[in-house]
Amino acid sequence: MGGEEGVAGLVLAALEIGALVGTLAVAPRLAESRPERVAYVGTALYGLGLML
Repeated sequence: MGGEEGVAGLVLAALEIGALVGTLAVAPRLAESRPERVAYVGTALYGLGLML
């Protein structure tokens, strides 16, 4: 694996961890009002992370 692929893998891992942490931070608040939206927010945060 070359240097660029290694960096890309680390960036992708960081994005996935960031989306997971963001979902875990937002999920309790959403679960109180709309539990069905927790998965949607997690997916949206992951997509936003990939775009950035």
